[in-house]
Amino acid sequence: MLSLSVQSSQAYSSYQAYVPNGYANGQDTGHCCGQTQFRFALAAEGYRWTEALCNADTDGDGQSNGLELGDPCCLWTRDGGIPAFDDDISLAGDANSMTFRSMPSFFAHSLLMGLAWMLLAPAGVLLARFGKVSLGEAKSAKPAAWFRFHRALLAAALMLSVAGFTLAFFMRSAPPNPPASALCGGSRID
Repeated sequence: MLSLSVQSSQAYSSYQAYVPNGYANGQDTGHCCGQTQFRFALAAEGYRWTEALCNADTDGDGQSNGLELGDPCCLWTRDGGIPAFDDDISLAGDANSMTFRSMPSFFAHSLLMGLAWMLLAPAGVLLARFGKVSLGEAKSAKPAAWFRFHRALLAAALMLSVAGFTLAFFMRSAPPNPPASALCGGSRID
């Protein structure tokens, strides 16, 4: 009888390796409060950390399983993946356990920086490169039209960058949390 109970408890602990930060809370992530929806969802996914399981909110607390377990971008893999963060981890199977990280802030930061550096700044550079030819040079004391558009695009990119950086700065809690851009693979300069 003792061997059955030991084997059963080892089976629960072995599932911790199937999810990011499974050992972080010192208890079995899917069995914190008895049989949880997270445990059933993990079993339904064949005990694999899938994008569907990561994006699901199995405990109904408004936070995705990935956010609660430190993998908000759903990039973690069992064979060598490192979660985006390993502190402020909550239990994906317990609606009363929530992380203080905010996905809306993370997405706002990503949107601001993406617009600034993937749309506005390149458009401003391309306008400077090709705008002289297509829009012509200035014929008066006022700057040429291409230059005014170029300046407006780069000013908007700068404003969005400052807003995105400010948001990322205030999203950080205590070190060693990565900045928001590092959560999905961006680089970090210290």
